[in-house]
Amino acid sequence: MNKYLVSYDLHTPRKEYNSLWYLLKSFKDSLHIQDSVWLVKSTKTQQDISELLQEVLDSDDSWIVLKFDSNISGALDDEVAKKVIELYQA
Repeated sequence: MNKYLVSYDLHTPRKEYNSLWYLLKSFKDSLHIQDSVWLVKSTKTQQDISELLQEVLDSDDSWIVLKFDSNISGALDDEVAKKVIELYQA
C-alpha cells in the first residue's frame, strides 16, 4: 500500500468542511496528526487522492499530497506518534 501525507490550507476556515473530513476518514488507514495534516495509506495513486480532494474543496483552497516511505521522523504527541508507528512503519 502507498503511504501519503495530505496537507491542506482552507481559505474559509469557519466554513463546514464535513465532506473533507468524511473523505479522509474513509480511507481504512488514515490518521489526523495535526490541524491540517493527515497520513493516509491507500492503494490509490497520488493523483487519485488529489482529484478526490479537488472534488470536496473550494477553488481557493490549497492542498498537497506527498508520497513517502517508512523513514519518517519528527516530534508528535506520544499517543499520535505511537499510532504513526503502528500504522505507517509496519
